[in-house]
Amino acid sequence: MRDARQGEVVTRDLSPTVESVYSMVFPDAVQTADKFHVVTHLTKAMQDYRVKLKKAEERRERRTAKEHESKYRENAAKPASERLPMKKKYLVPRLPNGETRAELLHCSRYLLYRRPEDWSLRQRYRASLLFSCYSGLERAYTQYILFLRWYTPEAGCEKDLKDWQLIL
Repeated sequence: MRDARQGEVVTRDLSPTVESVYSMVFPDAVQTADKFHVVTHLTKAMQDYRVKLKKAEERRERRTAKEHESKYRENAAKPASERLPMKKKYLVPRLPNGETRAELLHCSRYLLYRRPEDWSLRQRYRASLLFSCYSGLERAYTQYILFLRWYTPEAGCEKDLKDWQLIL
């Protein structure tokens, strides 16, 4: 155990508890997060953002439906000659693929786990709709993909990390 405590670098997950234990056991070591946990946290953050957008869309749809119902009742109370033509039921606007915005967000869950080059034609179309509606989600996904590509051995990240270590 004594030799292990003299290690220069230790790899760990992102738990604060593990960080404090490692700091006590390996006080002089540089702590690094392992790829699995970093990617897991990035994926979860992106999916949490997608769910937040979906819930906001669902709230907007419910609010708009209630407003429509109220306007319909007001319109129905008017004399027949003053009534505007209006459908009783509110129809949620649909995108060109037939989905509502909330449905688009719901059905895009697995799309965001994959790299663009692995998307099917249907997923490419859905991604173009998704990102045209939600530019923030597109930015988050782009950063996620850039990180994944940087973090692959083929991308030469080891050289980048060595260069950064020289700077530090």
